[in-house]
Amino acid sequence: MGSREWKTWAPTNSVLRKMREEVRDRGRDILLSLLEENPRASLLDLGCSIGDLTLEMAKRVGTSEVFGVDKISYANSYILVHEADLNEGIPFGDNQFDVVVASQLIEHLQRPKVLISETYRVLKPGGYALISTPNLASWHNLVFLFFGLQPPGLSTNHDYIFLLTTKGLLSLLEKFKIEQVIGVGFYPLPYLLSKYICKVDKRHSVDIVVKVRKV
Repeated sequence: MGSREWKTWAPTNSVLRKMREEVRDRGRDILLSLLEENPRASLLDLGCSIGDLTLEMAKRVGTSEVFGVDKISYANSYILVHEADLNEGIPFGDNQFDVVVASQLIEHLQRPKVLISETYRVLKPGGYALISTPNLASWHNLVFLFFGLQPPGLSTNHDYIFLLTTKGLLSLLEKFKIEQVIGVGFYPLPYLLSKYICKVDKRHSVDIVVKVRKV
């Protein structure tokens, strides 16, 4: 395929942005659906940012015991946010939380193994974690690489450091009991079709969502 034909075929930035937003919204819905209602649960959101998703998750769980960690401590009267570098660890004690969420975080860290081992440490026995991340082996990434092009999601405009495949992520989670692995999105297919294909081939979805439990 020549450069002129490729430019004609390649999706525009606005189309890519819209597809990405659809996958992001679908991923948030999946995270919320995987939460278990428990008013007595303690919830920790890693990389909580301003806490909008954190509050949605707390509402779904039904708890008011809500904590967050981020490199910048945003003021939020409903969330106790700790400022910390998650490459160095999670600033809480052992066996403290019923639920830990790391949504679209691990790909930004230099030491992903630290995040996983620390998540295991701060979870109570029987507690669970939800982890989501972009998929290195997504179908659209493979197509771009086949043509010798930089995949849009892996461009220099992103601060991704450590991208994982589904198997790569699961290998880091070997201490946990894996309960669910869900693929999210399949560019450039529409939502309903991509939802079906992700059930058949989650290894090449745009994003990965995993639910694991400490046993």
